[in-house]
Amino acid sequence: MAQADLRAYLALLDGLRQELRRLTQVEQDKVAAVHSHDLNALNECMKREQAAALALRGREQQRDAMLKALGLEGVSLRELPQRCPPGFQAEAARTVEALLRDYAVLNSIQSPARDLLERELKAVTGALEKKGVAPARAGGDPTPAHRPPPPAPPPDP
Repeated sequence: MAQADLRAYLALLDGLRQELRRLTQVEQDKVAAVHSHDLNALNECMKREQAAALALRGREQQRDAMLKALGLEGVSLRELPQRCPPGFQAEAARTVEALLRDYAVLNSIQSPARDLLERELKAVTGALEKKGVAPARAGGDPTPAHRPPPPAPPPDP
């Protein structure tokens, strides 16, 4: 395993940490936008969230390719430090632990943020239905709540 390749891999893991922190901030901003009923801010958060998710996917693909090149394909993050040369084990352990910690922080905020967003969405939907207006459909046009949905397309033969 080449030292330069291993250093590049550890740098990639640091980049993943940055993406996770960025996504954590987006989740926090999303919660704030929902609490303040700021739909524009919420929309911006959703866009940032999509961009961050794409960036994470790209980094994950890079990570898989680098693991393969290092001969570590299938090695979990937790196992990585033990599989590194002795001179890299401590650095790898610190990097992995920090990444896993940041991942745990992101997970701890994502579920409550999703629950809050769903509750608020149900409240908005309920308020609209009480006014006789169904929520906007894919086309963006609100329709009267009493209008039945269009029939489903016929199944393919």
